[in-house]
Amino acid sequence: MSSQPLLGAERLRKSESSQSWEQNVLVLTLRCRPCWRRRMYENVFWLGTPVLLGVLLGLVLPAPQSLPEPFNRISSVIGWVYFCAWSISFYPQAFLNYRRKSVAGLSLDFQLFNMLGFSCYAVYNAALYWSPLVRREYACLNGGMMPAVHANDVFFALHAAVVTAITLVQCMLYDRGGQKVSWLAGLGTGGAVATIAAYLSAVVGAAAQSGGGGGPAPPLGAALGRAVPCGNILSWLSFLYFLSYIKLAVSLVKYIPQVHLNYKRQSTEGWNIHNILLDFGGGMLSLAQQVLDSVVNDCWSAITGNPVKFGLGFASMFFDVIFMAQHWCLYPAGGLQDCKAWAAAGKEGDGAGPVGAAEAGAVHALHDSAGSSPRSSKPAAAPLQAGSGSGGSGSGSEIGPQQDEGADLEAGGSGSGGVVLAADHTPLLR
Repeated sequence: MSSQPLLGAERLRKSESSQSWEQNVLVLTLRCRPCWRRRMYENVFWLGTPVLLGVLLGLVLPAPQSLPEPFNRISSVIGWVYFCAWSISFYPQAFLNYRRKSVAGLSLDFQLFNMLGFSCYAVYNAALYWSPLVRREYACLNGGMMPAVHANDVFFALHAAVVTAITLVQCMLYDRGGQKVSWLAGLGTGGAVATIAAYLSAVVGAAAQSGGGGGPAPPLGAALGRAVPCGNILSWLSFLYFLSYIKLAVSLVKYIPQVHLNYKRQSTEGWNIHNILLDFGGGMLSLAQQVLDSVVNDCWSAITGNPVKFGLGFASMFFDVIFMAQHWCLYPAGGLQDCKAWAAAGKEGDGAGPVGAAEAGAVHALHDSAGSSPRSSKPAAAPLQAGSGSGGSGSGSEIGPQQDEGADLEAGGSGSGGVVLAADHTPLLR
C-alpha cells in the first residue's frame, strides 16, 4: 500500500497493482462531529446538570419569606434552576475554546459587550441585595416593598462576570482566526465606561453635599453612606438603575455581532449550541419566577421595579431563537458550509477564506483514470495522508495521521472502496 499527500484537488493516480478498477471519489474535509453516543452524553450533561443542581439547591436552601407556602419553595426551585442554567451556559463555550485551542467562530465584540454588561449587572444586583441604603431608597419608591432580587440573582451576575473575564483571556491567548475587535464595539464600550465614571462622580458629589451646613466635605467612606432625597436623579438607586439600563442596552445589541459573524461565515462552527439552549431555558424560567412572585403577592413591582431582569429574559430568548435557526436550519452543522467556504477561498487563491484554518472545510474532487495527469489547488489546512485501496474489494485507505474512534463523519463518493472523508486531523477508515 502506498501513500501520498492529499493536496487540494490533487488526483490520486492508481498504483500499477490496481489498474483493473477505476472510480470517482469525492473527499470532503469536514469538521469532526462526535458520534451519537458522545452527543447524547454531552446533551445529558450540559442540559441535565443545571436541572438537577437547581432542584437540589431549591429544596435544601432557605426559601424566600416574602411568599407563602408552598409558593416560596416553588419560586426558590425555579430561581435556582435558571440560575444554574444561566451559570453553566458559559462553560460549554469555554470548554469548546479550550478543546479547539481557538476562538475562531466566537465574536470578540460579543465577548467585550458581555464583559461590560455583566460587570454592570453584578454591581446592580449586589447593591440591591446587600446595601441597606439602596434597599431603603427602593422601598421609598415602591410603597415599602423590598427589591425582588434573590441570592441566586447576585451569585449569577458575579459568576457570569468572572467566567466572561476568563473567556476574554482565552480570546487573547488562543487563535482568533484573524478576528479583531471592531472600532464600533471599542468606541461603544469606551463611551459607556466613561459615562459610568462621570455619573458615579456626580452621585458621590451629591451624597457628599447631602448633609448640608456648608462645612468641609466628609471623607469618601462617609459620603458613600449618605443618601440624597428619594427619587433624585443623583441618588444611588438612580445610578444603579442607570447601570441596569446599560446592561439591558448591551443585551439588546451584544448578540448582533455573533449573528453577523455566523452569517458571514455561513456556519456556526466554533459557537456552542448548548450555550444557546441553556440561555433560552434560563430566560423562560426567569420570566416564570417573576410572574409567579407577582401573582402570589398581587403586586407587580417585581416586574415594574426590576425592569432589567424582565427585559433580559425577552431579549435573550429572541436572539436564542435566531441562533437555533442558524444552527439547525440555515447553516446545518454538517460541515458542508465550511466546504463551500474553502472552495470559494481556493478560487481566490488565498487558501483560507472566511473560515479559520483550524476548522476550514475543503472539497476535493478525485478522478482516477488511466494516463491522467495530476492537478492540484492550494489547501486550506495541513496536508493529510491518503493511501490507495487494494483490488476491487472496496477496502478503504487511511486519511490522516491517527484514528479517532469517536468520530461520526459523513462522506460522499461513487465507486467501490476508497476513503472518502477526512476531518481536521481526524482520520476515518472505511
